[in-house]
Amino acid sequence: MECRSCGIRYNPNGESEEMTLTNRCNIDSSYKLEASVCPDCGQLAIVMFQGRIVYDGEKAIVVADDACRVIYPQGQKTFFPECVPEKIVKDFNEAKMVLPISPRASAALSRCLLQYVLRTIKGIQEKTLEKEIDQYIQKCSPPVPVIQYIDAIRQVGNYSAHPCKEQHTSEFVEVTIEEAEWILELLKGIIHFEIIKPHEHKFLCEQINHKLLSMGKNSIREII
Repeated sequence: MECRSCGIRYNPNGESEEMTLTNRCNIDSSYKLEASVCPDCGQLAIVMFQGRIVYDGEKAIVVADDACRVIYPQGQKTFFPECVPEKIVKDFNEAKMVLPISPRASAALSRCLLQYVLRTIKGIQEKTLEKEIDQYIQKCSPPVPVIQYIDAIRQVGNYSAHPCKEQHTSEFVEVTIEEAEWILELLKGIIHFEIIKPHEHKFLCEQINHKLLSMGKNSIREII
């Protein structure tokens, strides 16, 4: 299995504790809990199998119907290269961890992180996120998909942070888990475009310039 805290893959067999929970009302829907500790970071993981009970002598065994489900810790961390600031990684994973519990909170956190990226990475600070986005578009001329990503995060983040009513029914508009999950994917794309990609370009330019210098040729310009 893969540790949700550090990303390392390990085999818990032989070093895990198991518990079988028999459903006496329906033995075809019983459970097995398996707890293990990551050998690399020491994080506890608990997975659950659901299936029918068979007996090996007096021992009850759960024959799982499908793949196991991780019940602790909730959420799978996203790992970024070292060039991504620690706060951005932490806030992104916080928005991801809270997603199954509250899509609305996740979308609001994504909106806050977008604003943080614009302010700290691009040096843009205005009274509202909408004005910051306008200045970002003017100053940086990003490709159309990035503009759409940013506006989608802003719009969904707005109705997650500030409750809005549907005009015809007067019901409050809710953020769905699919919307919040999509917003996280868009945010990951922006982090790649504004932080990871420029870092990769800079590294490759330096590598090529070193070769050009060794050949007595002029260096290329950095493209960021």
